[in-house]
Amino acid sequence: MFYILAGITVLLALAVILHRKVIYSAIFLIVVQVCVALCFYLLGSTVLAIFQLIIYAGAIMVLFLFIIMIIGPQSERAADSKLPGQGLVALLLGLSMIYGGVLLWSALSLGGVVSGAAAPEIESLGKIILVDYVYLFELVSLVLLVAMIAVIMLAKRKAR
Repeated sequence: MFYILAGITVLLALAVILHRKVIYSAIFLIVVQVCVALCFYLLGSTVLAIFQLIIYAGAIMVLFLFIIMIIGPQSERAADSKLPGQGLVALLLGLSMIYGGVLLWSALSLGGVVSGAAAPEIESLGKIILVDYVYLFELVSLVLLVAMIAVIMLAKRKAR
């Protein structure tokens, strides 16, 4: 199952690079991040899978979409944006997402995500991030704050 999901992830990453519209590339990138989280889960690292979903597929990709919508994507008619085989790809992606959801649901119902075995992994990861690399952690938060301020300034300049 891992190799199938890894192959789908690589194909979606190619779609991110090769698609002409930036909004679709960002959406493909969100799906790539979810697939990477599922790969982490299949490899047994539930903490990395949860971080991947929350941080990358959640927060950072929402920030990317926010930036794209403020700066302004290319405005073209929706009828022109259909690709050949788009329905089949959507069906395959939907089925793989449903399968990933079933895997996650089964892990949650069996207590796999919050099991006692994951507690030392979470504790050591928290110690590494918040004790050993606290300055780098704060630097990353500062960079994200500066990026958010820059987006607001770009939006205000474009509105004038």
